Amino acid sequence: MRTSDPWKECSKCKKIKSVYDFSGEQTLCKECSDTRRKMRMDRASKYHHTLAQSIKVEVLTHYGDGKCACIKCGFSDIRALSIDHISGNGSYHTKSIRGNLYRWLQKEGYPDGYQTLCMNCQFIKKWKNSEWRGRSQ
Repeated sequence: MRTSDPWKECSKCKKIKSVYDFSGEQTLCKECSDTRRKMRMDRASKYHHTLAQSIKVEVLTHYGDGKCACIKCGFSDIRALSIDHISGNGSYHTKSIRGNLYRWLQKEGYPDGYQTLCMNCQFIKKWKNSEWRGRSQ
């Protein structure tokens, strides 16, 4: 730091720092500003994760006949539950909506043709119906 630098006090940490440690007319030093930005981003990330989880639970419950569980076997661990396209070829549809399937289903008013399955039951259905690689029967 040069001795001729003008000095400024950070309004957060109260440290006297060179004006070069601030961005323009900011009252926070760059270090405190970065810390605040990271905290806000973490809060926003947690909020969006919570929102996405609540939408997922709502959609899975709707298509699980009122329970957040697989309609075939009753498995209820949300980490392994997903929406199944009853007619097959769900990967094509999911790609075509270009977004989150759960939000799309909610926004569209819960259209028919979907069900809540655990990953095991979904894989068994996919195997029995030859739904892999777009070969739905």
